[in-house]
Order: sequence, then structure tokens, then C-alpha cells
Amino acid sequence: MKIFSLNGTWKAITDDENIGEAEGYFELDYDDSDWTFIKVPGHWQEEGFPNHQGILWYRYTFEIPDEMKEFFKIIRLQFKGIFYYCKVWLNEQYLGDHEGYFDTFDFNVTALLEKENLLVVKVVCDDEKDMSNKRQITGVFSYWDSSDPLFNPGGIWHDVALVETGSTYFKYVEIKTKILDENTAKLFLRVEIFTEKIGEKKFLLIIQPKNFQGSEIQEEFYEKLDTNEIIFEKEILLEDAHLWWTWDHGYPYLYLLKIAVFEGEKVSDETEHIFGIREFKRIIKNRGWEFYLNNKRIYLRGGNYAPSDHRIAYVTRETIEKDIELAREANFNMIRVHAHIDRIELHEVCAEKGILIWQDFALQWGYSMKIKEPAKEQIKKMVKKIQNYPSQAVYCCHNEPFTGMSSKSLILLGIVLLISYGVAWVVDTYLGILKNATFWGLFLILTFLLGLIPTSVFIYNKNKNVLDRELVKAVQEIDDSLPVVPNSGVMGVLWKGTDLHTYEGWYSGKNYRDAYCYTKFPLKRMVCFITEYGAQAFPNVENLKKILKEDNLWPLNWGLLKKRYRCQPMFFACWFNFKDYSNITEWVEATQSYQAELLKFYNELWRINRYNPNGGTLMFQFNDCFPGITWSIVDYWRTPKKGYYSTKLSFEPVYVMADWPKTHYKPNKTFTSNIYVVNDLHEPIPNAKVQWQIQDTQKNTVASGDYTCSLDEDSIQTLGKITYTFPSDAQGSYTLILTLEFNETQITNSYTLKIK
Repeated sequence: MKIFSLNGTWKAITDDENIGEAEGYFELDYDDSDWTFIKVPGHWQEEGFPNHQGILWYRYTFEIPDEMKEFFKIIRLQFKGIFYYCKVWLNEQYLGDHEGYFDTFDFNVTALLEKENLLVVKVVCDDEKDMSNKRQITGVFSYWDSSDPLFNPGGIWHDVALVETGSTYFKYVEIKTKILDENTAKLFLRVEIFTEKIGEKKFLLIIQPKNFQGSEIQEEFYEKLDTNEIIFEKEILLEDAHLWWTWDHGYPYLYLLKIAVFEGEKVSDETEHIFGIREFKRIIKNRGWEFYLNNKRIYLRGGNYAPSDHRIAYVTRETIEKDIELAREANFNMIRVHAHIDRIELHEVCAEKGILIWQDFALQWGYSMKIKEPAKEQIKKMVKKIQNYPSQAVYCCHNEPFTGMSSKSLILLGIVLLISYGVAWVVDTYLGILKNATFWGLFLILTFLLGLIPTSVFIYNKNKNVLDRELVKAVQEIDDSLPVVPNSGVMGVLWKGTDLHTYEGWYSGKNYRDAYCYTKFPLKRMVCFITEYGAQAFPNVENLKKILKEDNLWPLNWGLLKKRYRCQPMFFACWFNFKDYSNITEWVEATQSYQAELLKFYNELWRINRYNPNGGTLMFQFNDCFPGITWSIVDYWRTPKKGYYSTKLSFEPVYVMADWPKTHYKPNKTFTSNIYVVNDLHEPIPNAKVQWQIQDTQKNTVASGDYTCSLDEDSIQTLGKITYTFPSDAQGSYTLILTLEFNETQITNSYTLKIK
């Protein structure tokens, strides 16, 4: 296979009135002398068309070498990514259209190429206004409360090339593995292939270790191709098999599969894929989710991964490698690719680093039901794109499929509230009965009929109850070996739900401790798996100065921060008294400290309830995709915030913790807490030592104790109860310090006990 790149400097023009086809923008003799030069790949707003949305036409003239026109060759025009919809012409011949931003697509152009050629592409990417009825499947790239609010991702964002093969070429190779015993596995291949020359073909298959020393398998075989497109399957026994593990449970052993098809004695096409020998499954027990990697139960710890950059065209493998290394250092064994499909390098790096992936499809909030068929086709392409990577663990079809969120719907919701209240008042005034029942009954009926919040979230809407169920079936048509979650954030109490999104301490609650409600019946049924919780925090002052001028830095320009940088001033005001801070340094320190404290609380809360019924937790969110004020613990410049370090500590695979302290204590009152030790590893830990001490304001130890224990694998133990009565003159803050020692490792955890 040879690749002839068409990346470079093209020409482009906007088409706000959609007249390009009628005007013949794709014709050879069309005069494009006044068109603007544009870089491909790239996003049009970054390449000469700032603020543009809608339609942009691209033209590119290129010559091909003479050898590309030889007989018995197939040449395909390949696009690796376009936001979002496109039509393509080559030398005035219409090739077809394509919808979807993330998948590779191509056209056979063997018979159309000349010495000199004209390629024309019409690209459409709109700014959609109705958040409940979107029609572009672009996920968080189009609208999200953690993405650049002024950016449209439109454009040819990935490589364009001519791909040359012989008359037979591979379309798709699926790799699945089954573990037979500790040393043996079976490999199942499913190969889709195209040929212009029907007959028996020779194949050469090579399987070799990629990141370790081991033996190589080489096999030559023949398959009869009796139609132009055919699928065949093959099984291979792998002896001395090395299993792929997450970094905290072993080593991520990877293999490289190479397969070539021949025409006579010449290679017609060849392809290679990395894979790992692993099995991953979910078992649901009494609403709890338990995950198993290679038949070993595994507790999942991690966070939501935003796009590597909102301007994904410019992301490098080095950026992704840095991100995943930071995630691994923070003790993540899973990331959730939040409502988008990222560059394929993300999956490659996670496979290499031993990080599992919860992969969302690119659906965020509400959509028109007209996307159902395109969505089914695109989600199948997503699965084919990523399913061979051993890091792929969970598919999720839709993030928060909430409808009724547009301005029109919210106005209608207000009218429904007034109508419901008015009818209830009339019933109470003239009949004297059932005022509350009338209000809630009428309100729920009307919101149900009109598809409004809250019934659209918790009871019924077509996105959640029709579209997402169809998408589950579409995923399982391609890959039925991994768990599929229909939608994220649709927690259930009275009926079966999915995972939990909770924001006590940011969007709701007196403080984050209100999340304790999820440890009690009936809300405990909702914590099978957690995929969102967090609070916004500012980046450090040095990085903040990169986006704000000095006169907006202090006092803070809240209007600008809200409009341009996704900051939520109203919720900062819930948890902070702005008058307490005299400069930007104090403010940044306060927001980062609060975020760090909140995340540590949540991480420990879920871990104390591991398998009772919680099977894992993914905080929101890991990284920024633009310079913003968001929930990230690693900012746009990849500088960790304090929340990164508190998450790293509270995600230690072997960890000691206590019940979270109250907001304050009074003198003469008694502090009590359990001590918990958790071991997420697959091996027991004998003779672990735990010491605890309480220090007063002067750092004098006023109480202490110790335990020695053996920790079973994959377990949590309650060691005992701490009790301490504060003296009558206690003031300031005391500190509870826990120290865990095992296998020459020491972990220290601490809590502040405030005296009021």
C-alpha cells in the first residue's frame, strides 16, 4: 500500500447563501482566483475564516506521478475526518457525500484520475441553536459547558490522501480474544476484503510481541474470494499467551498483527493492528455493577477526558501521551472519553499505558429524532474504529439524553408551571381538595405530553427511550463482547437506571456532604457506578494571565469569564464570599483548595462503598480542551491544579481513610470516626501497619493509636473506631493524620477538624 498525501495549501470560499452548486464551484474552468488560501488539515476558523459557520467550499489542484496509473491498481481518495457533512467532486465528477466527523471514508477514483486533477469539497458545519433538537452528531465539539463557546470546529480536520493498492485490499479486520487458561488463548479474526479479481488468494499472517520479548507466529493460508466483497473468519491458537492488564494489576502486554494479501507473488495490500489478550465484562448484582478484567474483579478509578483540544486538528501524539501519563500518575486505571470520539492515538496510548476506556458516542443532551438512522450507522463505525484495542472496555451511547432544554422549551415549562399552579389554586379555592395532588398531577402530565424537563429526564423522552435503545442494538451488532450502557446520567430509584451524575457542593446541597444521601436507601440504589462529580476551579495565576488582561484579573470581570470562558459565577457565589479575598492569588488558591477538598471527599465516599454497591468512580473532569474556567484538574496548559494531587492521593490502589469530618465541632464534644483500609490490588498484603494521631493547633499529639492487619486482595476493611473529646478551651483547627505502611511503602492521609 502506498499513500500519496493531499495535505497542504488549498483554496476556500464561504457560501452563506448555499449557491455554490448552482454556480459551479466544482467545475474545472471555474475562476477561483479570488478564493482564500487555507491549510488542510485544519479548522476553518483557525485558517483564515474566523467566526464562520455553515458552508465552506475547498478546491485543490494536484498532479500524480505516472506510476500511479499502472494497470491492476486501485486508487482510493481517502478522508480521515471532516466536520461535519460534505460532498466531494473529482474532475467535475460527483463522488458522493458523507456525514460524520470522526470516521475514515474513501472513494474509488482509479478511473477518474488524470495527470492534473481538481478536487472540490463542500463542507457544512452549523452552529445549532436548539439544544434539544440538534442534528449534527458532534458531541461536545459543538456545544458543551466545558468547550470553547465561540468556536465552530468546521473543516477538513484530518489527513487527505490517495491510497494505492493492488486489485485486492482490506476494508476491516476485527480481532477478538478468548482466554483458555493461564498460558493459552484463542484469537478470532474476522476479515472484510474487496477484490476486483475474483479467485483464490494467498494470505500471510504474522503475530509478534510488540512491547515484550516472545515468539512469533507466521502462517500462510489461502481463501477463495468469489464475490467483490467478502468476509471470512479465522481462528488461531496462541500458546505462551501474555495477558493485557491495567498498569495497577500487571503489565499491558501488546501484540502486533500483520496480514498481507497477494496477487500472484506480489503483495496487493497489507494492514497491521495492535491488540491485547484480554476479556472484560460487567456483572449486575442487585443494582450494583461489578467489572471483571481477565476474570478478576477490578475496581475502576478515573476521570472524564475532554477532547485533547477543541481544535483537534492540531493535537499531537505527544500531547496525548502527556495526558495519559498524568492520568496514570494520578492512579487512574480508566478514563471516560466524554461525549466524543477522539484521535485514534488516544486509544493506542491507553493500550500502551494500561488504561481502560469508557467510550461515549458523540451525543450530548437533546437531538432531533431525524438523526436516528445516521446515528446508528455512525455508532457502528465508532465501534469498528476502536474495538480491537485492549483498552476499550465500555461503550456508552448517549450522555445525558435530556430534552426540553432549549429557551423555547424553558419558556413553555414556565407556562406549564403557571397553568398547573392556577388550576390547583382554583381546585383548592372552590372545591377545597387535593391542591398538591392537582398541581403535581397536572404538571407531570403536561410536561410528559410536551417532552419537558423533568419528565423528559426521569420518565420518558424519545432520545432516552427510543433512540438510545436502538443505538445499543447497533453496537451489539458489531461487538457483543463488551458492556454497552444506553445513556449516562439517567440514574434510577424506582426503576432500573444507569450511572450517577451528582454535584452536591456545586449545583446543589448545603455542602458536598449532602452526597451522604447516596449511602442510604433508597438512593443507594443509584450508586452502581459514578461518572460525574466535581467543582469548577481557576487555573494558576501565571496561566490565568495568558487569557485575562490585568484590568480584568482583579477585580475579576465576571461577565467576560461567563461569556468567554465557561465560568459559572452564580455557583461560585454559592460556596465563596467574594469579600473574603483581596487579590487574585488568594482567590485562585481558595477555588483550587475547595475543588481538591470536594474531590477527595467524593473519591473516598465511593471507595468506602465499593461493591456496596459501587463498582467504580470517574470524577469530572480530567483536562481542559480550551483555556477556560472549568471542572478540570489539569488545565489547558497541562498544569495540575490542587485537585489533581488530592485525587492522586485518594485514588491510591492501597489506601487508608476515615469517615469525613463534620463542617465543625464544638469544645467538649466528641469526634468519632472509623478507619478504613482498601486494597484494590489482586494480591493480599500481610502485616500492614496503620497509625493514627490527632494533633492540636500547635501540632501537639493529643491522641493516637495503631493497628496491624493483613489485607485481603480486592477488599476493604474497617479497622476500628477513633474517639476523641475536644477540651473546653479548644479552638482553631485540629488535624487527624493517618499513616499506612506496607511493603516498604508509606501513605499519609489527613483531615482537618475545625472547632467553632
